Amino acid sequence: VITVAGDTEIYVGTYAKKNIALVATGIGNYVSSMITALAIELTKPYLCIQIGNVNSFDETLKQTDLFVATRVYLSDINQMPIGKLTYGQLPGLKPFYTSEVTLVQRIKDINSSLANKPLLRGVLLTDNKFRTIQEDMNKIIDKHFVKIENMVACDSNAGGIVIACEKYKIPYVSLLVCAYELGDEKQLLTRQRKGLSVQPYVGKIIAQLIDN
Repeated sequence: VITVAGDTEIYVGTYAKKNIALVATGIGNYVSSMITALAIELTKPYLCIQIGNVNSFDETLKQTDLFVATRVYLSDINQMPIGKLTYGQLPGLKPFYTSEVTLVQRIKDINSSLANKPLLRGVLLTDNKFRTIQEDMNKIIDKHFVKIENMVACDSNAGGIVIACEKYKIPYVSLLVCAYELGDEKQLLTRQRKGLSVQPYVGKIIAQLIDN
């Protein structure tokens, strides 16, 4: 165990003869960026896999469905006044971040060979606010991302993770669980339990992904 940033623990071990580092990045892109960067600096990984929960703002992604982010956009960043940047883009960085295509397909294939749970691939919006109102997401998309197709989910962690991966040139892929559908107040009470209930299955997919 490696302790960083006061009390955050990075668990280091082996699986299928490969070195593995596991860390909880915390809530919020500011925190997740710092923790991910420290983990990368100390463990020197060749791949970063994000697991956890997302919120759905599209009816195609239901509670407990699996979600893989093909692209990640920062939805609360606006540096456009200082230069030729798009909304969500930070100076010196990309307008969006992409998952490793071969790993996205591999996750889909592994899921199909197991229980074949509903799995949706799409675009993830990420910022530091936990979103609960569908209309708020619609306004953000209509104002800043109207030309981007297949936007279905949001979270408050991926932004920091993908920025750290980009700075260190580490390939990234996600396998997330839809824990909450925006606007459904009943799901707010069950989102943690529902999200956790699917994580053992997520673990099976990740184990095969690493093993192969």
